[in-house]
Amino acid sequence: MLEYRGRRETLNRVGERTLSATIARLATAKATWVAVLEDHGERKIDGEGASDLGRFGQDLKDRGLLLRNLDLTTVAEVPVNTHLLLLSNPTITLFPGEAQRLAHYLERGGNLFWLMDPEPANGLEALLDQLGIGVLPGTGVDAKAAEFESKTPAVAAISEFPDDALGAGLKDPALLPGALAFETSTASGWTLAGYLSTSSESLNETGRLKGKVFRDEVVGKQAGPLPVVLALTRPRGKDGQVQRVLVVGGGDFLSNAQLDAYGNRALGLKLLRWVSGEKGLFALPPDQTPAAGLILDQGRRLLLGLGALVPLPGLFLVAGLTMRWARSRG
Repeated sequence: MLEYRGRRETLNRVGERTLSATIARLATAKATWVAVLEDHGERKIDGEGASDLGRFGQDLKDRGLLLRNLDLTTVAEVPVNTHLLLLSNPTITLFPGEAQRLAHYLERGGNLFWLMDPEPANGLEALLDQLGIGVLPGTGVDAKAAEFESKTPAVAAISEFPDDALGAGLKDPALLPGALAFETSTASGWTLAGYLSTSSESLNETGRLKGKVFRDEVVGKQAGPLPVVLALTRPRGKDGQVQRVLVVGGGDFLSNAQLDAYGNRALGLKLLRWVSGEKGLFALPPDQTPAAGLILDQGRRLLLGLGALVPLPGLFLVAGLTMRWARSRG
């Protein structure tokens, strides 16, 4: 148990990472609030299902963010102390009043991290109009995904990162299964601060993902690179503050099933740092990785086996004879 200035936490496990995270949280005077939309079939931030975000949510808690589930049927508006709203597509259509509360949150300058899956918007259409985001038809297909052992082409591979606030420092590719691609236009007042794209070998497949996939401009297929992550900003107030919105064409890459694939976790944390304005996120020691296993080739295994059969028994024999000789002389 750790205690600091009247606050305490009890740890279930002890290690450098957990101790560092706990000390940082206790030393933080005011936690940053992140509201997560729930109650309409969205991905659960504390869920354990394959498509839920429980493991990513634990990462955010470890880094000092205060996650709170938000049910818009029980509140008149998104709480004013919300620094960031995390949104994934609902599977049940929002009531009109709920959609209006989300729109009002954007109007008053709230930051938004939207994981937009390739499914019906179910009441979030107004947000698309507010932001002026155009969604390309179909699903992202990327031939480059085969290089990363993907079993399906319906994966957007982000393997090249710009040297800007979104991509600087990222090295490992990120894989976004079943991703949407976007146009780079925005509504009036918003600025496209940056975006991340698929490879030049990608396209947006509008037909069935079966057989040979090829590009057909007549039905709206576009050649890559295709933007799958958009970062939007606009001025907020007169003190130089900036409102940030980040839209990702799919949430599977942060799911429990996909979070540890290649650079997915690193990309998720990088994007969240940007959209939160670096507020409330502190660095932690990296997870300890197990030591690499010792792999011997055939020659070394043979040498080791012969060494165990001949030199070692011979050494023990000589040592035994020497001890017997020494005792007989005594």
